[in-house]
Amino acid sequence: MEEDDLGEFDPALQKIIVRKGQPLETEQDTLLHEVIHAIDSELNLNLSEKQVRGSATGLLAVLKDNPKFYSYLRRKK
Repeated sequence: MEEDDLGEFDPALQKIIVRKGQPLETEQDTLLHEVIHAIDSELNLNLSEKQVRGSATGLLAVLKDNPKFYSYLRRKK
């Protein structure tokens, strides 16, 4: 991981690393950002860094502002 990186996805190890010591919301955004990089890598979506950043920030806002949305997505039937 580069010195100024907040997180990193390693596709070879299928591992996400998030830098410790970040404020909670930044850490959450970083984790979601790296998850999107992992999905992008697995599905060969070729997302730009701008697209990954925007998707992570937008999804985190949706999840935080709409707790019933997450509950709904977790429903089995």
